[in-house]
Amino acid sequence: MPTATATIYTGENFADFTFDALFDGDLEVTSASSTAIELYNTDFPDRSGILRGTGFSLNSDEEPTGGTMTSIEFYDNGGLVATLSGISFSLVAFANGLGTDDGLDPLFDGYDLIQDASNVDLAEADFGDSGMDDTAIAGPGGSFMSLNEGTDTYVGGVGFDQITFHEEDGGNGASVDLAAGTATDTYGNVETISGTIEALRGSTWDDTFYGDSNDNMMRGLEGDDYLDGRDGIDLLRYDRDANYGGFAGVTVNLLSGTATDGFGDSDTILNFENVRGTESNDIITGDSGSNDIRGLGGDDTINPYDNDGAGDLIVAGTGFDTIIYSDNVSGYQEIQYRDIAEGVTITIDGINNTGTVDKGSTGFDTITDVEMPLYAGDTTGGLGINGTNYNDVYNITLASGQWMEFAGGAGNDTFNLLNTQSSRLDYSNASDSVTVNLATGIASDGDGGTDTINGDLWEVRGSDYNDNLIGSSNDESFIARSGDDSINGGGGFDRLRYDRNDYDMVDVDLTAGLATTIWNGTEYIDTIVNIEHVRGSRTGDDILKGLEGAEDRLQGRGGDDTFIATSGADTIEGEDGIDTLDYTDAALASLNVDLEAGSATANWSTDGSFTDSVSSIEIVKGSSASDTLAAAASGSTLYGNDGNDMLVSRAGDDALYGGDGVDEVSYDGASGGVEVYLNSEISRGADGDDELYDIENVQGSDFDDRLVGTAEDNLLVGGTGNDIIKGKGGDDTFYGNAGDDTIRGAEGVDIMYGHRDNDTLLGLEGDDFLYGGNGTDYLYGGLDSDYIDGGANDDFLRGNRGGDTIDGGSGNDDIRGGGNGDILDGGYGDDFILGEGGTDYIAGGAGDDTLFGGVGGGVFDGQRDTFIYASSADGSGGFDRIRDWEDGIDRIDLSAYEFTDFATDVLSLASNAGTAMRINFGGGDVIYIDSFQVTDFDASDVILG
Repeated sequence: MPTATATIYTGENFADFTFDALFDGDLEVTSASSTAIELYNTDFPDRSGILRGTGFSLNSDEEPTGGTMTSIEFYDNGGLVATLSGISFSLVAFANGLGTDDGLDPLFDGYDLIQDASNVDLAEADFGDSGMDDTAIAGPGGSFMSLNEGTDTYVGGVGFDQITFHEEDGGNGASVDLAAGTATDTYGNVETISGTIEALRGSTWDDTFYGDSNDNMMRGLEGDDYLDGRDGIDLLRYDRDANYGGFAGVTVNLLSGTATDGFGDSDTILNFENVRGTESNDIITGDSGSNDIRGLGGDDTINPYDNDGAGDLIVAGTGFDTIIYSDNVSGYQEIQYRDIAEGVTITIDGINNTGTVDKGSTGFDTITDVEMPLYAGDTTGGLGINGTNYNDVYNITLASGQWMEFAGGAGNDTFNLLNTQSSRLDYSNASDSVTVNLATGIASDGDGGTDTINGDLWEVRGSDYNDNLIGSSNDESFIARSGDDSINGGGGFDRLRYDRNDYDMVDVDLTAGLATTIWNGTEYIDTIVNIEHVRGSRTGDDILKGLEGAEDRLQGRGGDDTFIATSGADTIEGEDGIDTLDYTDAALASLNVDLEAGSATANWSTDGSFTDSVSSIEIVKGSSASDTLAAAASGSTLYGNDGNDMLVSRAGDDALYGGDGVDEVSYDGASGGVEVYLNSEISRGADGDDELYDIENVQGSDFDDRLVGTAEDNLLVGGTGNDIIKGKGGDDTFYGNAGDDTIRGAEGVDIMYGHRDNDTLLGLEGDDFLYGGNGTDYLYGGLDSDYIDGGANDDFLRGNRGGDTIDGGSGNDDIRGGGNGDILDGGYGDDFILGEGGTDYIAGGAGDDTLFGGVGGGVFDGQRDTFIYASSADGSGGFDRIRDWEDGIDRIDLSAYEFTDFATDVLSLASNAGTAMRINFGGGDVIYIDSFQVTDFDASDVILG
């Protein structure tokens, strides 16, 4: 079947306007040729048309005698209204069909018709019945589609598009599923829907309509209709029922999903948020969602039920209406009287639970259980009333704990307020700048009116223009919006709020008295005086700075906010987002921040010490002083910046940046052991995994830790637990503390303290200092000249290479010098001391010691000691000297020589050398005993093999 295309250029109905207006009446030919005939309607001379085609011929009476039409153009006052193309009509048959009962139907019956309104801009394209199988293509300005009989196709556009069945007479209810893109008209024709259709209007029979995920509007009209809005914010309308004969008031209950329409028919209604009533007496009940209920005229009874804080709106309209709030528990409720054509008197008494609105000649409203929304509070609940554009009077009395908002609109309004410390005066709908002075009680409302405020008011919301808001001596709150506003809080502790959805971000500096704000992409600058409390935006990344020396409260709300620290005992609340407390530019002598405890104590260089209360802060940037910054249990990012800082990790994954200076990370409060790798900039533990940057020192936990340093100078402290501590170069200091610790040095001069319990200390490279402390320790010096102190208990001490100094301390120690000349002192206890290579100095100290010089000989001091000696051929021997021989107590162990007779094998080798006695074994092996003579030398002084 061929297709004709009607291209529409205005918002008129193609079928009704073009054909009816042009061809319904007497036509006069203006000009004619073989390809075009221009004509107009003599009844409507402004409406004309051009028939185009081939072979046109007219007789002397200007009646067609031949030719074929291929298109028609329709004009109104010379402007093109529509074109019809793709046709092939006999000019004679076309002319004969005009004015007859059948009209042009025989010609169009052979065509499908596309009605294309895509060229209609900023106007509603109106599609009518062509009598064919139509395709309606909506225009950008919205379209009204009533295609009647035929298998039709509806193509929605970007505007508000509506499909209607009210003119069809097929005898059946229509069925539409917008989500599936299908429809069945009243004639039973299955039709197709594509694009976006916003609205449906039913027939006079039982219709079934399903919406989609968009915001849909439905009017079922007559019949027992089934209407389901599905997702989106959907509107159910009964306000046009009377236009089609349904004059009764409606009963609508969104909670039960039932309604009785203006015709008395019963509808099933599902998933609708908003309802529009009639001009008669309606009964409308909302549900637990957010509803917009408009009663219009008549004496209506409206119960919005409850909501989750998003709010219900009631536009009661004229009449004697009753508004019922008995079911409101937590929701915000708003009543609007903007459509009333005279001033109203609004009386709300929260103490006595009464509310009335005198609408003058247009009616009187009664509000029952008004205390329910009032007590729902300022978090999710409350009551709001918007007045008229005339002179309204508000008489408001609130009980403690109740909250209310009121907006006067245009006119000279009077607000008589009693006990209204939890109330808001709203000028957000003003058409120009407002000036509100709470000290004088006078306000210019931005619409030409002057309002009078009697009594105390808690909060003022400004307009979208350049406002001037002035407080009194009371504690007050101000809500700024777009515009370059001036806010002066006056006396008291006053709040400035930027927590509105339209703010992209704010930069508030109370010290400078300025706020740079971004409202829907546009920048504004507010001037601020006498404000102590600031709320940031809901989602923006704000910058908030208090007043130097004052006690401020700063709330970030949503977004990743930054709080610039100032002196004074401030309250800082990050709330949602990743928020930063910044002391980078603060002139401090010291800073101590504990995010888990919620405190920050700053000692300012000029203003003294103040402690801030902080909460929901995820990032801290320290000062140039030596700071102590402690993370929260949920994970934090800490920047030490300049100075020698202490960064305390807690549960959660922390990122710790030491910055300049010598900085330390502490795991002292960890719930389990940690593995800290400064060389890899990470740590792992029971409380989380941390990132570590520019950290030099570590304090471990009270459990088994593994601490690894870097090539720089580190201080690694193990705490309690059996720890493994390793250096990676640099001059390091290590503390094992309690537990059986293993400490391993590297290049550089390392200092190691084992402290309590049984420790292993390995100096390795560099001239190291090893202190065993208590416990049975193993201390190993390594490659260079080390100092080793065993401390208490029985220790194994080894110098290895290098000229080492070893002090056994108390306990029975095993001391071995190593390959070079060492200084070995057994200290207290019965020690075994082996010099090994090199010429060693060996002091037994107190106790019964065993001293063995080893290769290279040595100098011995001892008390009650046994001196072991062997020949050089056995890897020992050499030149040894005993300086503090105690005759009858000390002995020389010569078991290595396998001597059997003292006199023959030993005494014969002894001779005096001045005040000393010398035993010469030959081959360079000699023992000198100071202050001792051969005459005193006997078999009790030696041990033979």
